[in-house]
Amino acid sequence: MRITTCILLFSMLSLSLFSSTIHVIAENDETEPSEVNMYVDGGIPTVQTSNWTNINLIIVDRTGIDWERFQEQFSWQVKWLWPVTHPEWRRFLGYTTLKVEPSVGEGNPSGWHLKFNRSTLPDTTTGHVHKVQLQAMVDDTTVDYSIVVRIKCTRYDVFGDIMGVSYLYLPLKAMPLSNIKMAVDTTEKTAPPKSITNFQFDITNEGNYREMFGFKVESKEGLISLLNTQTIVLEPKETKKVNLKVFTPSVFLDFGTPREINIYAYSYETNTTIPLGSITVVTQGIYISPLTGIIAIPIFILFLLLYLLYRYWERREQEEYGRPTKPWLIPVEREYLQELKKKDYKEYRRTLKMMKEEYQSAMLWYKYSIKEKSEGMFLPLLGKTSGKIEEEKKAEETKTLEKEEEALGRPIENLSNKEDKKSVLSKLLSKLTEESPEEKSVEEKPLKTEKEELESTEVSDIKQEKQILEKSWREKEKEKRVRRIKREQEKQKRKLVNKI
Repeated sequence: MRITTCILLFSMLSLSLFSSTIHVIAENDETEPSEVNMYVDGGIPTVQTSNWTNINLIIVDRTGIDWERFQEQFSWQVKWLWPVTHPEWRRFLGYTTLKVEPSVGEGNPSGWHLKFNRSTLPDTTTGHVHKVQLQAMVDDTTVDYSIVVRIKCTRYDVFGDIMGVSYLYLPLKAMPLSNIKMAVDTTEKTAPPKSITNFQFDITNEGNYREMFGFKVESKEGLISLLNTQTIVLEPKETKKVNLKVFTPSVFLDFGTPREINIYAYSYETNTTIPLGSITVVTQGIYISPLTGIIAIPIFILFLLLYLLYRYWERREQEEYGRPTKPWLIPVEREYLQELKKKDYKEYRRTLKMMKEEYQSAMLWYKYSIKEKSEGMFLPLLGKTSGKIEEEKKAEETKTLEKEEEALGRPIENLSNKEDKKSVLSKLLSKLTEESPEEKSVEEKPLKTEKEELESTEVSDIKQEKQILEKSWREKEKEKRVRRIKREQEKQKRKLVNKI
């Protein structure tokens, strides 16, 4: 008995001694500590993103009751005596159980995931060593990349009641997560050529630590893009605004060309480039360069002066040579023709035909005079060369010949000899001198004398024609036109005299 009493006293003393030498943190003043120590097996690795990272831990049980030694030395007392004599000791007579639970003690827990590979450690007593793995992982929503993990260690007795709670602390650091996002109201704008367009972005740091970013803008097809800032520093989840100016190229006419701009962010911490997105600028419109206006205005003024000079010269020529007007359009002549048309239609037709012949004769003389006058003038300066003038002369001569062909019924060029030409000229004169039957009846004798005179002049003209044929074609045709015009004028004069 004396030995048993000493053992019990020693055991009670040992409980008080062991509980005072182990330093733990209790949950509160009413709760005893769980009496454990924790060590890290190796180093603390960096926690990976989206992958579980294992941290090896060693937990050593430091409780004051060594149940295994009691069981070996006092097997029958522990089993039979103490439960009867000291029923309050029954909760200590056996192995205890430890339970570990991780949580974030310091820092923002957002984005952190913690767990143990085994959270319950059964059948433990003083001196037992337990190896466990703390598994940690972070995701894209992590705010703090450095935290302190608080491990709650709870000891349960043989009845499952809590004996004590201790807290163990372990610092962890996650791998730096560099993530940045861009938000923009509109990704496409339309702008005219040679203009400035503004874009505004919201840049947000989606990473888990404070970071400095730089920007890079790639533009194509003549666009020039400039940011109001090249680098910014952002706290986790912080947002700042960035302005982008886009200068469109100078294009004279653009119906709508889309031009793309790519925006990138550069992390100085991780040396990585992050694509943020792209925007599109559509150029559409017309742009006239001031340099074009400086060059075009003098040229336009020069052409305008040349045109005014040409118009002045043409008007002066018209005033000098007197461009003939159509006689049937003169108000007095028009009234006369209207009255004549009502009285005698045949006379009206004859008079109108005579007026047209007069106008045609006057136009031939006018054109001939203008051409002769313009040969030595400055028309070549206005774009007409001497070759063009010759071509116009030939074209006018060809038109005159065609009119003569229509009047005679066959071309003059196809006449075989001079006698044929003589007969053609006589027919032409007879056609020109042809009058109505009424005039023949009234003045038959004077007309016959006139015809005889015309025939006599015709003979002289034929003789002169023989000499003209030896000349060049151009001179011959010119003289023929002059004679024809003169004859027409003489004829018209005679007719007017007869009417009077």
